[in-house]
Amino acid sequence: KKEAYGGSSYTSTRLRTKGKGDWLYGKFEIRAKMPIGQGIWPALWLMPTFEKYGGWAASGEVDMVEYLGHEPSKVYGTLHFGGQWPNNQQKGRAYTLTNGTFQQDFHLFSMEWEEGAFRWIVDGVLYQTQGKGDWWSSGGAFPAPFDDYFHLLMNLAVGGNWPGAPDASTQFPQELVIDYVRVYQRATADIDEKKQALPGKMGLLRNYPNPFNPTTLIDYQLNRAGDIEIALYNAGGECICTLVQAFQQSGLHAIRWDGRDDADEPAPAGVYFCQLRSDSQQDILKILLVK
Repeated sequence: KKEAYGGSSYTSTRLRTKGKGDWLYGKFEIRAKMPIGQGIWPALWLMPTFEKYGGWAASGEVDMVEYLGHEPSKVYGTLHFGGQWPNNQQKGRAYTLTNGTFQQDFHLFSMEWEEGAFRWIVDGVLYQTQGKGDWWSSGGAFPAPFDDYFHLLMNLAVGGNWPGAPDASTQFPQELVIDYVRVYQRATADIDEKKQALPGKMGLLRNYPNPFNPTTLIDYQLNRAGDIEIALYNAGGECICTLVQAFQQSGLHAIRWDGRDDADEPAPAGVYFCQLRSDSQQDILKILLVK
C-alpha cells in the first residue's frame, strides 16, 4: 500500500513461522495468484531457525518462489549458501510460463526438500533440481547448511535492489492472493529414519540434551493424526512459547526449542514444562535450561 509510515513511502506485510513451524525436510506448497507491476516483489522462502553455521548466508537460505512484478510470466527458485556475507554464494534457476502470466490465475508452486536434494516444481512441472556438488558450507560437510531446521517466511515487498522502485505505471494497493500454504512430512516425521517408533508409548518421549543450553530436541509420538499443540510453561505456570500448533500425522516427530520465548527473548535458566495436547492425548515433560 502506498502510504507514509516510519520514514518510508509504502507499507507491506511479512509473515514467518519461526518457533511455531520449523521443519527439517518435507514438501512445501503454496497456491497463489501473484500481483503485477514495477517494483513489486513477493516471495515465499525458508530461513535457518538456529543459524547453526553462522550469519547469512553461512547457515543457508532457500528461496522456494520469488517473483518480480515487471516479469509476470517468470518465477525463480534459489539456494544461498557458502560463507557469511560477503563470502556467500547462490545458485538457482527461473521458470517461465508458455502462456499467460502468474497474475491472471492461481498457480501451484512446490518444493521438495530431502537430505542432500531440492526440487522446484510449478503446476506439476519439475524445472530445477539441486544436489551434491551444487552447494557447500564453510561450517560443515555436505549436506550442510541444509541439514538443520528451517522456518517459512512470506511477504509482499515494495522496491529493493532486485526489482527496483515502483514507477508511475505501478498501481496500488497490491495483493498477493493466497489459497493455501501447506507442508507435508512423512508420517514418521523424525528426521533420523533409523529411529523407530516406541511400542506402547505415546506423547512426549524425551528431550536431548537435558539439561541443555542453548537448544534441545524434543521427541514425541502421536497415536493418530489430528490438530496438536505443544507449548512450554515456566515453573509459575505461565506459557512462554508455543512450539507447535498444527495438524500432524500419526507417528514419531521432533521439534527443537532454542531457549527463547514467543517474543524471541532468551528464557532465564530454570525448569520448564513442555505440554502436548490433542483431541486424543495429553502429556507433560520436564526439561531444564541452564546458563
